[in-house]
Amino acid sequence: ILRSERETAEAEVERLRSTLASTEDASRSDADALATAEAKLAALTADGRVLSGRADALEAAEAALREKEAAMRADAADARALLEEKDKALAEARVALAAAEASASMSEKAFESQLRETREGVGQVLAAEAAAEKLRAELDDAKRAIAAAAAAAEARGVASA
Repeated sequence: ILRSERETAEAEVERLRSTLASTEDASRSDADALATAEAKLAALTADGRVLSGRADALEAAEAALREKEAAMRADAADARALLEEKDKALAEARVALAAAEASASMSEKAFESQLRETREGVGQVLAAEAAAEKLRAELDDAKRAIAAAAAAAEARGVASA
């Protein structure tokens, strides 16, 4: 009986040792798994910090982009306003140019009319000068004829005396 109990006890001890060994193996395996999980957790925590830093940097970049977009929109609005002012000034300049061209056209027509009148006047003056020259020539001819007639009359008077 004792031997049987002893064999049973030894078998039970062996079974318990085997269970203990497998429990220790499992415990070591669990410890290894725990260490691996802790390493992964540490890596994930580090990655989380990196991602958090990247998220912060991304948020800062997005804020900077929003500010830049607002500045660009303001610049575009300023440029539009300036362009509108330039367009308005250009339209006013075109109106002034058209008025100046119309005035110049009227002035040119008036000048041409006055030039025609002046040319006509010059033509009349030249014609008058030609007529005066002709009259002078006729007057000179008449004076010569009178002088010749007076000389002839005097010569007849001297001849009759």
